[in-house]
Amino acid sequence: MGKISVTFILSKHWSTIFRNPNTNRVEPKFGIVYSVVPIVVGVTWTLLLHFSDVLGAGLVRSDVLTAVSILVGFLFGLLIWVFQLRRDYTPSLLVTTDKTITKLLDEVFANTSYAVLLSGVFVALSLVGTGVPTMLHALGEGVAAALLVHLALTLLLLLRRTASAYQKLAKEKDDEREALLQRPARVAQQKNCSGVSPS
Repeated sequence: MGKISVTFILSKHWSTIFRNPNTNRVEPKFGIVYSVVPIVVGVTWTLLLHFSDVLGAGLVRSDVLTAVSILVGFLFGLLIWVFQLRRDYTPSLLVTTDKTITKLLDEVFANTSYAVLLSGVFVALSLVGTGVPTMLHALGEGVAAALLVHLALTLLLLLRRTASAYQKLAKEKDDEREALLQRPARVAQQKNCSGVSPS
């Protein structure tokens, strides 16, 4: 079971939820919202379906399943891109680099892996849930609602951290480019100060 265990993915993802990568401090507020809101939505959805039929077909249907399946493909592409970016990233030697970039990229990779896993779980449960008895239909819909809300929050977190990583990388590249442009002028100034005329 060790080769197919997802414990590592779960532990790495949840370790990023309660800790700010910039300050390395524990910030439980988002973690509580991230954990509680899907449960509240799932329970509410279950009760609404159990006591009324105003929600129609619910969430376990082919169009929702197709949308999440397409999302899994996009997430796999993002996962591969983040892996390649983390592998090829080398801190600049010309400027002071932001030490949180590598940590942020690691967190983006962990969050993306978790989003892929979460999407896969939703697809699998939706396929299994299509044949459940009527008495379990409301419960299955509640679980589906909770998973979708949890996935939506994960995607928002992922977008925020991806944008933050891009901003930090772009700033480092801009600073490095500026340092390269200023380098000839600095060399000439040093030669003039030492009394050597530039050739």
